[in-house]
Amino acid sequence: MHPADIQRALDSKTKPVGSLGRLEQLAAQIATLQGTLNPSMSTCQLIIFGADHGIAAQGVSAYPSEVTRQMVLNLLSGGAAANVIANALNIPIQIIDSGIAGDPIDHPNFLNRRIAPGTSDFSLGPAMTPDQYQLATTHGTILFPSPSQRPLQDCANEVGKAEPPSPFEAKGDASERSETAGACGRGRGARGTQPSSAPSNQPPVSEIPIPPSSTSAIKSASTTPDAICFGEIGIANTASASIIAHKILNIPLQDLVGPGTGLDDSGVQHKLAVLTKSASRTPTPLDAQTTLTEYGGFEIAMMAAAIQAAANAKRLVIIDGFIATAAAIAALDSKPSITNALVFSHRSGERGHDAMLQALNANPLLDLDMRLGEGTGSLLAWPIIKSAAAILNNMATFESAGVSTKT
Repeated sequence: MHPADIQRALDSKTKPVGSLGRLEQLAAQIATLQGTLNPSMSTCQLIIFGADHGIAAQGVSAYPSEVTRQMVLNLLSGGAAANVIANALNIPIQIIDSGIAGDPIDHPNFLNRRIAPGTSDFSLGPAMTPDQYQLATTHGTILFPSPSQRPLQDCANEVGKAEPPSPFEAKGDASERSETAGACGRGRGARGTQPSSAPSNQPPVSEIPIPPSSTSAIKSASTTPDAICFGEIGIANTASASIIAHKILNIPLQDLVGPGTGLDDSGVQHKLAVLTKSASRTPTPLDAQTTLTEYGGFEIAMMAAAIQAAANAKRLVIIDGFIATAAAIAALDSKPSITNALVFSHRSGERGHDAMLQALNANPLLDLDMRLGEGTGSLLAWPIIKSAAAILNNMATFESAGVSTKT
């Protein structure tokens, strides 16, 4: 689809040229992504990844780690902000356990893809092993299989386990499960890498049980939606997100570190000191794979892979706030070509988000001073995105409406 064709189609609508501003830019982005002047943008899904972080032991969050589990249970019961907003917009939710501390949660609406009960404390050593990074990446990738990629079994053999099918995979499409760049831990960016030693409290991948597939969700989506919102929940994940952006984009840590869930000024300074010491363990900058292995969370690594996979599958990816943008930074570092599939939904109230957006040259749709996470900002962008596609599909042209054009 040539950009000139899309522009002519937009300019032919019954409006002054360019008068719908960002909506027209969004419409063009969607048409380009799908390769058609009649794009489909009628369905959306929210996927929330949950995991705990070993760095929480260093006092970098205002809340204890058990809040991750408690908030996941709140989401599963329908009581969180993401539930309320998603229900108002009729958007289904899938919640995924990427690595929540404690015993696995047994709930029919919870997808178990846990790598371990939380990452290791990255102030002392790598957050995860290379094998754990590979497995997290694989789990994110298979959410959105692409027929053009090699079968997932090839990748699963490399990490030692066959993988269950995607919850979005249409019946009969299991043979099309596949990997995106880096799904087997082979994708590396242009910057330097550093080998990671295995954290002592993490089991090898061969000992991590892979549960049977589950397609249940709070509101089920039977096919892959046109657009995907990604959310997360995990105490101390703003610490991980800050250092990810620092290592990949070389943004100063002092421009990234903020209060997260509610630290006071002294708490923010302590958090900055912990992250500064942690960052000194490795060179800066680093590529995405090394960064995620050294400092990432299981939910962030899984989300980064899912962002790549959804973009490869020609789905519009609606990026939420601070944590989701860190995952997008990692995904873009591994595969810059996915940029045109991403829409940055809002500017978070978390201090470092603006620095991330500026480094990416990203212009978010909304600025509501939100900093909750859970994908809440991305949900609110959905009606705008849906309306942008409707302009191309449903708005009359000057010719069809019998309206005179500009003289």
